[in-house]
Amino acid sequence: MPDFKSNPNLLTLGLYNNNLEGTIPKYSNPNLRYLAISGNNLEGIVPSLDSCPNLQQLQLQGNILSAPLPSSNLQILEVSKNHLSAPLPPDFSTIPVLQSFFAYNNNFSGTLSPTLFYLKNITSVILSGNKNLKGMLPSELLTPKLENLVIEGCSFTGPLPTTITSPLISFYLAGNSFSSSIPSLPKTIHDVSLAYNQITGSIPSSFFSDTPFINSFEFRQNKIDSSIPTSVSNLTALTDLKLDLNDFSGAIPSSIFTWPVFSSPDTSTTVLFGNVWSCPVPDSIRGH
Repeated sequence: MPDFKSNPNLLTLGLYNNNLEGTIPKYSNPNLRYLAISGNNLEGIVPSLDSCPNLQQLQLQGNILSAPLPSSNLQILEVSKNHLSAPLPPDFSTIPVLQSFFAYNNNFSGTLSPTLFYLKNITSVILSGNKNLKGMLPSELLTPKLENLVIEGCSFTGPLPTTITSPLISFYLAGNSFSSSIPSLPKTIHDVSLAYNQITGSIPSSFFSDTPFINSFEFRQNKIDSSIPTSVSNLTALTDLKLDLNDFSGAIPSSIFTWPVFSSPDTSTTVLFGNVWSCPVPDSIRGH
């Protein structure tokens, strides 16, 4: 990869989606603010960025990097689809202005520090596909700007947060080992996936009343043993409903069969099998 040390006034460097090979040189540029070298074949360590104190966006996704993450004044850190395997930072307060953290499909191990959720500007945390990454979510998710929390296919355990005031839009926690009951979610939520966990209990009676804008609700293969609350009829914007392979019982609220989701089979999915319903499930919504 070329070295741009000879240009100290460089503000933006974008070399993404080329066939660059080799390692990333160490930059010493106090003015560099944007560095994007994603979609190449770079490997080796990620050098220290201490000499780039004003760097705000770092995009390294889609390479073959295998070293620890840098710590600096980054606002956007994108390192997805690499071979990164070192533990994540033990204290995210070293990246205090971080807004977006994309690190999915790597080999991270160890424990995710809860300090990530104390950052007042963080809006997106995407860590899916790190099967050896473990930890617990904080009991209270109060991050004031967090909209997207996506940590599917990891090894997280313990209860889900009991209090969530963050303005979540996407809440994807499928494929972990969370084991508590379903928490109340903010009214802002659009997409929820809690499938393939060990969540027990019942869906709170007010759950769907409090979340009227849900587009997709995926809760397959857990341990819910209650009926579906009648408040589910509030979800008129729903396009995907997957409740299969639980222990749901009782009747399916008849109001849901009038949803637009059932009149658009080509663009919608509803799966209810593998439960203990006390009424027939129409063939059109049994799923496959």
